[in-house]
Order: sequence, then C-alpha cells, then structure tokens
Amino acid sequence: MKSIMTINEPKVEQVIFSPCETYLMVYSPKNDNPYAVWNFMTLEKIREFDQARNENAQTYQWSFNGKFIAKIKNEYIPIEYSEEDTKKQEEEREAFITKREAGDENAEEPVFPTETIKSFIAVYELPSMKMIEDGDGARTSIYVEGL
Repeated sequence: MKSIMTINEPKVEQVIFSPCETYLMVYSPKNDNPYAVWNFMTLEKIREFDQARNENAQTYQWSFNGKFIAKIKNEYIPIEYSEEDTKKQEEEREAFITKREAGDENAEEPVFPTETIKSFIAVYELPSMKMIEDGDGARTSIYVEGL
C-alpha cells in the first residue's frame, strides 16, 4: 500500500465516504467545526458544520447515490408553564415531600420538563452543499412531527 493523496484535516476520528465515492465527510470533534465535507476528486473542502448537542460521527447520513447528505436537527424550545400549571406542579412537589416525610420510600419525585424538542431533517444537495428547496423555493429544513 502506498499513499495516493493527503487531505489536510487535523484530529480526525472518523472518515465516511459517500456511496458514489466522490465525497467524504470527516469527523473531528476537537476542531472548531467538527464536520467537514470534501470533494474527494478535487481535494476541495466544500462545507463545514459545527456540532450541536448530542451529535456524533453518525449524525450525517448519505443518500443511497451520494447526491445528498442529511441530518436530524433538534431545536430545544423552553416550556413556558401557565400560572395554573405552576400551581399544580407545586402541589405535586408538596405531596411528594409529605409522603417522604411520612416514611413512604416508594414515593416518586415528580419531574417537570423545562424544554421540548422540535425535530427537523436538514438535507443538503451536492456538490453545492446548499439546503434543498421546498415547494415555495425557500431553502429550509423539513419539519417532521414525532421524529
């Protein structure tokens, strides 16, 4: 085996080729932009991405033919509880404390989420690495309920 080319990308942990072997994604989590997409034929870096919460080397996935790359993108939205909901939560906390003080070791502490997740699919076309257009011509992520 001998080297045929070198791509200058430091601290690489994983390299993922597109199915057509024209592009590759380099994952370097210790870099400022951990994801880099390269055109393997021209040795040109065509796009970099930062890393969001809970993302890893398998975040981006290639389409079967290598013409697209996509990821699930989560938007974390704070939950704003109404005054009535806040009062119910306080009552549940007080009931829990009362049960524990009475010796009920099986009493479960209530949990109230502080944020909700809205999930999208971000799809990028190659070689431009622009997001795909929706029916109105806008470049945007695709919202999928319950993703």
